[in-house]
Amino acid sequence: MRWAALPLLFGDTDFPPKERWDRPVFDLHSLGKQFFFQSRNDPAELLKKGRAMIALFGVALGLVIFSWSKNIFGWGGGMISLITFLLFPLSLAYGGCVLSDLAVSLFFTASLWAFWHSLHKISPFSILASSVSIAGICLSKFSAVLIVPVFVVLIIVRFCRGRPLAVHFRKDYVVSSRSRMAEHLLAAVAVQVLIVYVLIWGGYGFRYRALRTSAGVEEEINQGLWNYHTRKQGPVGTIIEILRDNRVFPEAFLYGGAVVWYHRHTTPETPRVTFLDGEYSLEGIPSFAPLCAFYKTPIGTMVIYSLAGLQLLATGVRGRKGVGLERSNDDTFYELTPLAVFLPIYAAGCIASPQCNVAHYIFPLFPSTFVLAGAAGRWFSGKHRVAQISVCLGLLLLAFESFSIRPSYLAFFNNFVGGPRNGYKHLLDQDDGRALIELNKWLEGDITPNQPVFVSYFGQSSPSYYHIKGYRLPTLLSLDPPDPSPVSLTGGIYCISVANLDCVSMPVIGKWAVPYENAYQQFLADSRRPREKITPMSLDQKQAKVHEKALFETLQFCRLCAFLRHREPDTQIAYSILIYRLTDEDIHQALFGPPAELLPRVEVKGYQSPSVK
Repeated sequence: MRWAALPLLFGDTDFPPKERWDRPVFDLHSLGKQFFFQSRNDPAELLKKGRAMIALFGVALGLVIFSWSKNIFGWGGGMISLITFLLFPLSLAYGGCVLSDLAVSLFFTASLWAFWHSLHKISPFSILASSVSIAGICLSKFSAVLIVPVFVVLIIVRFCRGRPLAVHFRKDYVVSSRSRMAEHLLAAVAVQVLIVYVLIWGGYGFRYRALRTSAGVEEEINQGLWNYHTRKQGPVGTIIEILRDNRVFPEAFLYGGAVVWYHRHTTPETPRVTFLDGEYSLEGIPSFAPLCAFYKTPIGTMVIYSLAGLQLLATGVRGRKGVGLERSNDDTFYELTPLAVFLPIYAAGCIASPQCNVAHYIFPLFPSTFVLAGAAGRWFSGKHRVAQISVCLGLLLLAFESFSIRPSYLAFFNNFVGGPRNGYKHLLDQDDGRALIELNKWLEGDITPNQPVFVSYFGQSSPSYYHIKGYRLPTLLSLDPPDPSPVSLTGGIYCISVANLDCVSMPVIGKWAVPYENAYQQFLADSRRPREKITPMSLDQKQAKVHEKALFETLQFCRLCAFLRHREPDTQIAYSILIYRLTDEDIHQALFGPPAELLPRVEVKGYQSPSVK
């Protein structure tokens, strides 16, 4: 994200050697590791600068939520919407993560309001505000495509409603006839499309080629990568190729779209596992989005939502006016049209997408609900003491829930599902890196000298950088690879990320099953056979041996995890790293005793292991 990296251009930042970039294909994972942890850079300082830039998106999003809610429900409603947003755990979590989720949420919310406003009042400001917001979505995330059907519905609703259209350019006038209104609206939309197109190019420096070498020579992305991500991708892949051949958009923009479209479904090379309440799937779980929203919403927020819904229901049934608003209840519901259209369309996209497997995919829904929560502010008009007290109690409860989880906001789960300590049993998310700092402090004070420590960390950080000593166990996503030498598991302290405990980030996915057990027992039997005379091996044979070793260690670790899933952890670090104190007897039981769980088959929807039969 260029926005988050801007401060790095004005400091003494040690960038990786330029020759590392002089290739059409490079390993971003190892490049990031070198940039953060193998250079003169201070990772904490780099993240601090990046998080500060992302926090600005949070400030802007708060202003948009407050202003929109205030415009509909008055000052009281605006304040309730703003407080609900500020205390929401996921808002605080993503405000401290260098991710695109807060940016795309801002631009989705701002574009809804700005575009809806531009359909009623055409002016240079309304056109520019809408265009910038839409371009922001396009540059933030490719889920921007979901805004297209939303805008189509809004245009239809606006045209059918037939309200006069105010135009403010060289002269001010009002358009009443539907034919002229259609002409003006189509012209306004066309201008916005043109501005968005220019801004997308501007976001890539008006440069087509994605790569630039240290000598300043521009290069295109390797053709093999293009073929890999556009092969057998149907009409969408063909359209992307046509756009690329004609250079309609910057190459990096098109390549990003091709990669996202290719990975919309899981692939053998990059399995995308969805975990929900003990169910595993590589094809997505339709109930993930609604249940994730329920699990991650504080009870205090639910109280505010309920009171806001009751207020809107009362407004619709009784037809009375709101406090401080010079508009009828009909006007109020009309102003809520963008929210009423966006929420079901975006939710449907989340439900239908196999990629929706962590909370940040559904976060753009919440700002719209925060605006709707402003309806609870109307209870403060008149004598509605019970409702007023309920609103205050809901906000206090929300503040308490948010304060009790800090600073591990990403791990929040409401008490309906057992709170954050039991959250990993329902769904999983990636650690934001703070847990490693807490783990280091815990290990320094809570273990005895020479006590073995085993670490299996899942996240975009480096346990070694935070001076976490111990054997590295198998994991899929970590900047620390497993130990190259064979590791004999013994009693000791086991520190395991929740994603690895549930085996969603392993080649051996899901609960322990007969195919896994058979492969594991075969490895054990082979290891007990007398070793043959050592003979020179070819490169292919050496690679096969390395693969076999890695597979055995993964099977061994996943069998251990199956054992651990049936006991409570001794300690939790930031609710994302589980600590188990195991004895030698525990390890022997986990690795050589009867399996703690044994399914007749691998119960992972859409999964066929290429290595374990």
